[in-house]
Amino acid sequence: MLNLNCSFGAAGRENEKFIYNDAAFILHLAIADRALFGLNSLDDVRNLEIPPGDTELILRFNEDAIDRPIL
Repeated sequence: MLNLNCSFGAAGRENEKFIYNDAAFILHLAIADRALFGLNSLDDVRNLEIPPGDTELILRFNEDAIDRPIL
């Protein structure tokens, strides 16, 4: 349950057909590797809510994933 306070933003460029989201790729890999504390699926991510008054939700890595490469 180590919190490194790393922030990854999602760059959004609007297009008629595509939405560019580079953070989603890293998020999928982290979930597949079970690297995020309390998140085991995309449904877990979809159920997260940013607390009222905050603008972000900091995700924590599991301690056993800190020294393990995700990519």
